[in-house]
Amino acid sequence: MAESLEFYRSFLKTPPAGAGRERVYLCAFGKHPGWNDHIEDLGLDTDTLAAARSLLYIQGIGGLVDAAAWDQLGPDRLLPELRHFFLWHRKGEFLLGKLWPSKDGKGRDRYPMGVCFHVIGIAPEAALGRLLPRLDELENACRHAADAPAVVRALDAAREAARRDLTPDALPPAPPEHYRLDSFLKQPEFGADRVGLWRAWYQMGNQLERFRSGRFSAKAEGGNGRGEHIRLPLPGLSLEEGLLGWIRFLRTRVDPEVPCLLLVASGRTWIDIVVGPPHRDSLFCLKALPEGLPLVSDIPFTLAPEFIATAKADLDALAQGNGAPARARSAQAAPPPPAPPPPRRPAGVLGLANAPGV
Repeated sequence: MAESLEFYRSFLKTPPAGAGRERVYLCAFGKHPGWNDHIEDLGLDTDTLAAARSLLYIQGIGGLVDAAAWDQLGPDRLLPELRHFFLWHRKGEFLLGKLWPSKDGKGRDRYPMGVCFHVIGIAPEAALGRLLPRLDELENACRHAADAPAVVRALDAAREAARRDLTPDALPPAPPEHYRLDSFLKQPEFGADRVGLWRAWYQMGNQLERFRSGRFSAKAEGGNGRGEHIRLPLPGLSLEEGLLGWIRFLRTRVDPEVPCLLLVASGRTWIDIVVGPPHRDSLFCLKALPEGLPLVSDIPFTLAPEFIATAKADLDALAQGNGAPARARSAQAAPPPPAPPPPRRPAGVLGLANAPGV
C-alpha cells in the first residue's frame, strides 16, 4: 500500500533543518465544548502531528466508533472511557500524548479530546519525566477552559513551558547506548518463574520477526500496510519507567527505523503496543479489557525447555546491558509450541474510515 510506504518514509522522520528550528511542538484534537464539532488544525505544525491525528483519531477511534465495534464487547469486557497516555517512538523523534473523555458544544461525547507533543532530537529518557506532568496540567486547563480561545491559550502556554523544560542547557546528559534492564525484567507482573516473560518473548519473536534489525525493509513493508499489535504487562513502576522499559526492550527486537506506538490506559496494568503502521483493528485495544483481549503473557501454552534456556540467556544479557541478543537465537532454539489462540475481536472491525462521525 502506498500509504504504508509513505508512513515509513515520513512519519517521525523530520528532515534536517537549521539550528534555529524548534524541537518541541504541541497540538490538540478531538472534542471540546468550545467547538460544535471536532477541533480542526490546532497546533498541527508538523506533518507527523497531522498524520498522527489522522491515524489515531480519525481512522482509528473514528472508524471504531462509526462501526460500533466496541459496542459488541459488552460492559464486562469494555473500558468505560478513553483515558490513555501514548508514546510513539522512532529513532531520533517521538510523540507523547494523552486522551481523556470530553464532548463538543452540542453535548456529543462519543469522542475524546487529545493533546500531543512532537519532540525532535531529544531522547525520551531525557524528556518524559518533564512532559508527562505537562500533559496532566494541560488536561486540567482544557477541562476548565470555557471556550476555544481559552484552549488555545492553554495550549500555547504548555508548548512554551515544554520548550523551556527541554532547552539544551536544561537537559541531562545523553543516555547510554545500552541499558541495564534487570530491574524491569524482574518485576512481579511477569509472573511466577517469569513464565509470562517467556511467553511474551516467544510471541514477540513470532509477531515481530519481519521488523527485526537486519530483516526489516520499508520497501517490502510498503506492500503490507499493517502493523502488529501485542498486549503485554505494564510493570508496577512509574508510568515513565514502564514506558521507557518497554521502549528499550522493544529496540532489542525491532529495527530503530520502525515506529512503535505504546498505549497505556490510565490506572491499568497492561500496555498495548503497535509496531509499524496502525490500522483500525489494531486500535480496537483502546477500550477492550483483558477479558475481551488478553495479555499474551496470560495465554496458556507450553514452551519447550530448550526455548526457555536460550531465552533466559538472551534476557540475562539484556538485563546486564549487553545490547541486543544474538540474532533469533531463542526463536530458533526449539520447535515452536502450539500457537496460542488469537484474541477474540467482534466481527466487522477491519478496514479504515476516512473521517469520524459526530
